[in-house]
Amino acid sequence: MISFGLETLDKVNEAAPGTAIIVNTSLDDEATAREALKQGAQDYLVKGEISPGLLARSIRYAMARKRAEEALRRSEEKYRDLFENARDIVFTLDLDRNITSINNAVERIAGYVPGELVGNSITRYLSPEAVSLTNDKFQLNLRGEQAESPFELEIRTKGGRRITLEVSSRPVYENGAITAVTGLARDITDRKEGEKTLQAERDRLDIIIENSPEAKMVLLDRDFNFIMVSEAYARSCRRPRDFFPGKNHFDLYPHEENEAIFRQVVESGNAVNFKEKPFEFPEMPGRGVTYWDWTLTPVKDAAGRVQTLVFSLVDVTDKVSARKFSEALNEINVMLASSLNFRQKINQAMNLAEITLGSDCWVVVLRDSESPFVYSNGFDDSAPAFAEDENLIRSLVHDTDKIVVMPDVSHDNRVDQSLFEKLGLRALLDAPLGVKGHIFGSLTFGYRTGPVEFIDAQSDFLEKLAASLSMAIENSRLYQNEQELRASIQRYASQLAMVHRISLFLNREIDKRKLLDSVLSAVAGLTGAGLGTLVLTGKESESAKLVSTYYAPWFKERCDEDPKIEDFHKQVSGLLGKNKAGALRAGGLLSSCLKFVPEALSPGGLLIGVLRDTKGKKRGYFVLGQKAHADSFSGGDEEIASLLASQASVALISLENFEREHEVASTLQDAMLPEMPDRDDINFGFYYRSASGVSRLGGDFYDLIDLPDGRLAVLVGDVCGQGLEAATSTAMMKYTVRAYLQADPDPSLCLTRLNQAVMNQLSLDKFVTLSLAVIDPARQQADYASAGHPPALLVRSPKASLVELGRTIPIGVVDNYNYTNKSISLSGACSLALYTDGLIEARPPGGDPFGHERLLAAASSRSCLAPQQLVKALSHRVDVYSQSNLNDDICLLVVQLPPART
Repeated sequence: MISFGLETLDKVNEAAPGTAIIVNTSLDDEATAREALKQGAQDYLVKGEISPGLLARSIRYAMARKRAEEALRRSEEKYRDLFENARDIVFTLDLDRNITSINNAVERIAGYVPGELVGNSITRYLSPEAVSLTNDKFQLNLRGEQAESPFELEIRTKGGRRITLEVSSRPVYENGAITAVTGLARDITDRKEGEKTLQAERDRLDIIIENSPEAKMVLLDRDFNFIMVSEAYARSCRRPRDFFPGKNHFDLYPHEENEAIFRQVVESGNAVNFKEKPFEFPEMPGRGVTYWDWTLTPVKDAAGRVQTLVFSLVDVTDKVSARKFSEALNEINVMLASSLNFRQKINQAMNLAEITLGSDCWVVVLRDSESPFVYSNGFDDSAPAFAEDENLIRSLVHDTDKIVVMPDVSHDNRVDQSLFEKLGLRALLDAPLGVKGHIFGSLTFGYRTGPVEFIDAQSDFLEKLAASLSMAIENSRLYQNEQELRASIQRYASQLAMVHRISLFLNREIDKRKLLDSVLSAVAGLTGAGLGTLVLTGKESESAKLVSTYYAPWFKERCDEDPKIEDFHKQVSGLLGKNKAGALRAGGLLSSCLKFVPEALSPGGLLIGVLRDTKGKKRGYFVLGQKAHADSFSGGDEEIASLLASQASVALISLENFEREHEVASTLQDAMLPEMPDRDDINFGFYYRSASGVSRLGGDFYDLIDLPDGRLAVLVGDVCGQGLEAATSTAMMKYTVRAYLQADPDPSLCLTRLNQAVMNQLSLDKFVTLSLAVIDPARQQADYASAGHPPALLVRSPKASLVELGRTIPIGVVDNYNYTNKSISLSGACSLALYTDGLIEARPPGGDPFGHERLLAAASSRSCLAPQQLVKALSHRVDVYSQSNLNDDICLLVVQLPPART
């Protein structure tokens, strides 16, 4: 398109906006030149006036000017972007305080759209109090000065609410003259409200601090410097109140544990409280240990940051001291009543009393016999002096029969000063020991460090201690009898508890010999028998068989020959007669009745426990003799024997029932676990292990079925449960599958028919999963179908993979369900493994299952192995990983076709 004049300049700018343009024209017109420069030209040259130097300079100038214009444009765009998107209000005022520009933040903060404000005076939106402040700051800017710090002012929002802004402003210069004022305003309304709230809280806290007579109150900053303390706190610290402000708490009272607690409160913002926390004033060691209930509460600002800490303390030293004496006395009373060993307990009790009273030594003198008994601690060999000095004993206890308190023995004329100088005692507490006016001793606590100001609580404690100690001494014989009775009851309770534990063990034992040995050992141990025997009888109770004998570790004699069991059985049967009791004691039976007992020994009695069947008929018995310490068997022993005989009878019946079921199930399952066929065209590997550890009574099963045309069906399945019931369900599944495969060797059709039979006819209530593969050696392939079973494993060098069929349904779950086949090539020494979920669910205690990923990794690294070697390697890997801890049975069957012959 043809254009003329300045129209051409417009088109060039539109087509190439970033290009520097020089207008070269024959028109020497100043107005046209100004218009050209205004429209974006960098220079205007008139033809005939151009020299080479001028043209070169014009080009350089045009390019430089264009770059400067572009930089300015980008800068203005960046400034505009910052201006419009700033979080704070950015504004500009002219010299009459009118708003000339303001960014979008004003709408979020004050509710005004920028266009509503531009052109209006700023004072229109200020609170009356803020107008004067704004005028002062504005005048400061007009003088070319900038405020030293931001100032605060209130404005009204569009909704009429007052908010507080923090404002910074400065003058704007143009050609050396101030032309405007620009500024930045930040909304600090929330912060101001928080400060007001905090100040109100401090005012209320000051009132609380001075009106809490029991609590000592302290206000600290977040760095643990004192802000204020109550008068009560200052008095407790023995300092004036004005001493504390500005000082650091842990400079005055260093304590690492407490400082760590304070820092945790500042960091977490959570209050803490403690009861009876001990503390020692470092500058007042004479006060000793004091005890305090205290609470440390953080005070936060609006942002949730901890600003101050309220420290409230209550002195509970007196309460703790009173309780300490009470608790010590209770503990001493328990000590004195807990043992027949009076010497041991009096030492423990007096040592505790010494600690409680804060003394340095103690001595107890008992004078109820010609030779006094002296118990002491801290006197070395000088304690007998208390017993030898009659004047001391008479003056302290016999003459007064009251507590004697001597804060300073050096000024007390009631005692022998030389004795106390010899013993190094400076103060003492003494109390008489006796009951009903009969004084038979004294107890004394001594102090060596110096005179002591005793308190009433110490005298009260000593008086009660003396009464407790006197009662313990007076009642020692009765106490001994009581303790012996308690010990007897405790032994009986322990025996019953042991019987219970033994009963639990017997119910779990599945080895008959171990069960009977355990019964005999347990009952002999509990009753203290030295020897015993256990006999099982025949069906008519006439024949007998010795199955277990027992000798206690302390019983040294042993039998060198077997007893004549027939004679022994007749003797015991005669003793038992028609007695239906679970146990009985027989006295006066000599060793001739027990032929395995050396003739030199004659037990004082026998203890017999009877084992019976479900109809109460005798199944056997155990006989115990030679009770420890030549004692006779007691009624308690007879009860224990009866209990264990009853438990053993139940356990024996259960075990024999289990053995019968085990034998039937084992026989049935042995018949169902076929031998590996001997075929030249197929190699096999096999592994089976029951999680129960009881032979092969798991719910996993497999089958190998010869089919027409040389094909072989391989079946692996899992029936929920174990034992005879599971074995019966397994048999039904296997023989039904065999029948269907003989009719049609299609795996999917077989599973479909089996599922329908279970749903309509077989009424199987077990959960059953199956994998079925029909191997065709001639075609080097297999047809594979699955009913809710783990996917088959295809092992082909160098990598193993899973044969996925998608989601399938276990047998007997969904009616009219159609299963599908998948053809698998087995050429090239490829192995196909069918397995049950016990293989992938094995796991160490608390660990993850073995899983498919580990199975694939283990099979891939062993892909070149023969089937049985592969089975052995995989089962070993699972066993090592699970630490032999199986959660379910494992069945693993691997088939491999040798390479086809050419």
